[in-house]
Amino acid sequence: MNWQPINTAPMDGTPIFLAGGYDDNSDHAMESEAEKMRTACRAWWNDGDWIITLAEAGCVNVTRIDPTHWAPIEEPR
Repeated sequence: MNWQPINTAPMDGTPIFLAGGYDDNSDHAMESEAEKMRTACRAWWNDGDWIITLAEAGCVNVTRIDPTHWAPIEEPR
């Protein structure tokens, strides 16, 4: 993947991959689940937060806190 610094990420609702940081509910998860909440995931910027897709988070309204990098989601060829 073409990882780039988070300060260059699109903030227009475009779905992207995020890396670094943690999910806002990882402190309340079981240890095995909390680790998954720190891995790269699909997300998009919405109203001041990085929102994680439901399939990645496993629940509703999860945001990624302090991500460090992003990469574009490339369409299959």
